[in-house]
Amino acid sequence: MPETTTPRRSATGPLSWLAGVAGAVARVLAALLAAVLMVGALLFGAFVAVAVLVWALLRGRRLPRFGRAGRPPAPPPAPGEVIDVEVREIRETASAPPQRPQA
Repeated sequence: MPETTTPRRSATGPLSWLAGVAGAVARVLAALLAAVLMVGALLFGAFVAVAVLVWALLRGRRLPRFGRAGRPPAPPPAPGEVIDVEVREIRETASAPPQRPQA
């Protein structure tokens, strides 16, 4: 059974221009709202960044560094290379750390 569609009718009559103007105004308002939300999000992000900076400086802590900006990445280890490490258990106690045995 063939599918039939009705053609879309455009507004006609004495107030047809009003629909066009209303649509244009709605598009402009939507664009302005999007711009205001974008600027608001940008300002919020800048405020949070400054707040974290001031909080870290007031507490005397180093600022967190994310990533390795400015440095090239470390080369991957050669295939077949074995990396040997000394493993020790960490106990959660309030006493002094254990002393290393002297050889």
